[in-house]
Amino acid sequence: MNSRPDAEQPNPQQEAAMSAWRDYHQSVFDSLSRSGDPRDWALATLTMAVRFVANKQPQDQDRVTALLEHAIRVAPDDSLILWIAAYANPAADHLALSKSAAQRLQHLEPQNAAVWLDDLNSAVQRKDERAIDAALARLAATTRFDTHTVELMKALVDVYQRYPSPDFNAALEGAASQEIPAELMPYAIAMSVTAMAGPPPVHQIINACRAKPGQTSVRAGDCASIGHVMIGHGDTMLANKLGYSVLRVSNTYTDEDVSSARNDDWAQEKVFERMLGKADPTSAQAILAFQRDWISTGSELEAMRLQLDRIDLPRTPPSDWADASSPFSSERLRKDAEGEVIRFLSTRPSLLRGALVDSLELETIGDDTIVRRRDGAVCELRVRDEVVLVLLGDRRLEMPSWLEPALRRIRSEPWLRVADLEPELADAASRAVLVRRLVREGLLRPER
Repeated sequence: MNSRPDAEQPNPQQEAAMSAWRDYHQSVFDSLSRSGDPRDWALATLTMAVRFVANKQPQDQDRVTALLEHAIRVAPDDSLILWIAAYANPAADHLALSKSAAQRLQHLEPQNAAVWLDDLNSAVQRKDERAIDAALARLAATTRFDTHTVELMKALVDVYQRYPSPDFNAALEGAASQEIPAELMPYAIAMSVTAMAGPPPVHQIINACRAKPGQTSVRAGDCASIGHVMIGHGDTMLANKLGYSVLRVSNTYTDEDVSSARNDDWAQEKVFERMLGKADPTSAQAILAFQRDWISTGSELEAMRLQLDRIDLPRTPPSDWADASSPFSSERLRKDAEGEVIRFLSTRPSLLRGALVDSLELETIGDDTIVRRRDGAVCELRVRDEVVLVLLGDRRLEMPSWLEPALRRIRSEPWLRVADLEPELADAASRAVLVRRLVREGLLRPER
């Protein structure tokens, strides 16, 4: 019997709404493509990335690339067009276009940290420390972190106001508890499309700025500058929060930074409570006011502060408010410290000698073999979920957690007979396999 449960039966009304939604976005794409404005051509390409549109075909990719190339030829200095081509290009196979657009943005916006992220990402991937230092210094010399989110959102709002959708509420498939006001529809669609046009990966700033043993003060100073640019001059809350994380991992934050992060988290929590309150009939209007403020101020954080003013809440939290998402919480600082210990204990240069010779004797190791900790060998254990991390100075091993008792026994004894592990490992073959692995990794050596 092939019938599906009722929950999986297709809903004709919803399917019709989704079909109308796909047709609508196709019509928007076609209309923008025929426009005489090069920005419209670039914006048209973003409708191809909307998840409601049918699967893209190779000819769609070529059409997107042609539109972007045409837009850049007509308006070679339009930063929004270049940003779409560089970082929001649905035609991912056409990397040459994205790369050239990104390079043009660096020429036009040298003070925008966001356009220099590619250089840092490339340097980190190559593990080129000099290039990483140079990229961080370049980022530190900028004055803003602009992902063109506001400019893109404003342009898309205009698009969806020019080409309104009559089926927006039906296409939501009943997910909303109330009808979306008509004036909010263009903002809601624009926001969903904008979210798919993000900046290049930003996590490498965290990796490059993370404090390490022997880190130079020059890198720490650059990271502090980058963090404060993202906090004070970022256009999104994501940029602001990443800025605080940069300060945390580089150990360059101050009490003032901790207090500032607390105020920002308070604003975000209270504003989201208001906007996401489905039982609140004013929540839709709050969303509309918030998005208008974001566009007019150019700052998501400032828009949240204005929302606090509207609902008569202070911009600073009461003293007893608990900041559950603080980037400087004791738990986050503890995890940073633990992560640094793990990196230190698994990336030190090896000081061991003779491990290769010992590995030749692996097959002779059995219960009667006596093994000793090799002189200078590092061995630290960390338990993570179902895994034991064995940190050996120049490397790390991951072993099942049930080996933890035997590993702690080995770690605590200067020497032992393999059979001495019987309380922890009942099986002789398992004992031999574990000890052979640790000999091969250079922690232990067999007595000769």
